[in-house]
Amino acid sequence: KSLRFSAELGHDLNMEIQRRILHQPYLFHVSSHSSRLLASLEKVDELVLGYVLRGLQFFSALVIAVALVAALLLVNAKSAGIALLLMVALYGAALLIDRARFHRLSQYLPTAQEERIRLSQENLGAIRDIILDRSQEAHLAPFREVDRQLSQARTDLFFLISAPRFLLEGIGLSL
Repeated sequence: KSLRFSAELGHDLNMEIQRRILHQPYLFHVSSHSSRLLASLEKVDELVLGYVLRGLQFFSALVIAVALVAALLLVNAKSAGIALLLMVALYGAALLIDRARFHRLSQYLPTAQEERIRLSQENLGAIRDIILDRSQEAHLAPFREVDRQLSQARTDLFFLISAPRFLLEGIGLSL
């Protein structure tokens, strides 16, 4: 749920930035650098992925780590060694299973990021016509779709990265 929350938060913030940019008066766009506006989208991604998601993961990992330490103190060393070997084997298996998905996502993410930047640049390049035509919402639709797919792909990637840890922590708690 924390991954989905972070992805939705990032998508909502990116949509709001793009919406606000498209609804600015023409003079704003003439006096602004488009690279600064585009960089704001990347700052949102850094903020959401760098702080919100990692903060949520930190607190959940802290609770689980305390529970694991308490459980290992109650169990003898032999059981702890068996649990460690089991965890290493499961983590290795999870990495092997998810290797193809990692590869697909690593191919898709740069393409989707380029597409999002291309759409933003096209919108900014045609801002005069967009404002005169009052077609901001029509220009937001393709951006919305690409940004949602990009957010979902990032969520999938972070899930693949985090899932083995959560699986192992769950198994560790049940032992």
